[in-house]
Amino acid sequence: MRRYRRRRGFLPRAPPLAPTGAAKRARRCYADDVVTVLYFAAAREKAGLSSERLALPPDASVAELLAAVQARHPALTEVLPRCRVAIDQSFAAADARVPEGAEVALIPPVAGG
Repeated sequence: MRRYRRRRGFLPRAPPLAPTGAAKRARRCYADDVVTVLYFAAAREKAGLSSERLALPPDASVAELLAAVQARHPALTEVLPRCRVAIDQSFAAADARVPEGAEVALIPPVAGG
């Protein structure tokens, strides 16, 4: 075994680890389009999380996305009608299509000064 001198923060590098079962499962292919949904302000409080990955049917619209989110988190029923939806950092209408791999943000109205 080699001896390493502890000089200027030098420590030996550990060998790379093989991916575990969870990492292997995360790489699986999905038949549906998967999008990342980000929740802000009141939507985050009602959903109980700040983001999640959601599988949608191919060529889904924003309205279909909102229906899927509402089915997954019934507590969002009163917040979703007032939320603005942004797809990849651009506001979108209810009939806009959600592309695969998109980042969708649900932004409720916020007050402040």
